[in-house]
Parts: sequence; C-alpha cells; structure tokens
Amino acid sequence: MHHVRFILVQKPYKLETLPRPWADKKKLITKKLLALGIAIIFLASLIILLYQTSYSTPKPQIVLPIRVACVGDSITEITSYTSHLQSMLGSNYTVGNFGVSGSTVSLNSSKPYMKQPQYTAAQNFDPDIVVIYVRN
Repeated sequence: MHHVRFILVQKPYKLETLPRPWADKKKLITKKLLALGIAIIFLASLIILLYQTSYSTPKPQIVLPIRVACVGDSITEITSYTSHLQSMLGSNYTVGNFGVSGSTVSLNSSKPYMKQPQYTAAQNFDPDIVVIYVRN
C-alpha cells in the first residue's frame, strides 16, 4: 500500500500524487522489528519451558489400592464371592470380607449386623466402596 499526498494545483486544477518512499521504509522496519520481537519472546518461552521440563524432578505418585468392604450375612462370610470380586477388580483394589453369618440389618433382631465386631472392623478398614448384602 502506497501512501500518497493530494495537492491541489491552481492551473489546470488537477490533483497530483507525491510518493513518500521514507514512509514505506519506516513501516518495513517497524514490521521487521515487530517480527523479531515476537521471535525473541517465542524462543525465550521455549527455552524456559525446556529448562523447567528437563531439570524438574518428577514427584512419584503413590497410588494406594481402592478399598472395597463387603459386609453382610452368611452369603458374604461363607461364599467365595469376595475372592471372585478381588480377582475381577485386580491389584488396584483390596477387597475385605466383613460378613457375619445370621446377621440382619434390623437392630431389633437377635443378631443385628451393627452390633457385631465385623461392623467395627469394616469401619476401621476405611473403605472407599462398601458392598452390602444382608437380609432383613
């Protein structure tokens, strides 16, 4: 794009354009300096990123197994569903069997689950997931 200047001449009344070559050079220099500045900022950012990546020590992640508490009556205590569940879930899970034969969910029954030592043991296991299988 050329910058032009319009000048009115008295006779024969026509407009004349005068080129300004110094303006084009000035814009070109400004564009080059801007491009150079952007390149310097980009390279500096890249160097900082690479420096931080190469010299930062990765922090080890400790992955604790997810604890699954199986609570319930004789089906939980005696059958092998808890061991099958452990096999299916794999090593990222720890399955605990907290079953009590003859227990129920009712506090008015002869053997309420919440009054058994396995209930406290299940709480102390601090489970992430609880599977409950008891009759009423």
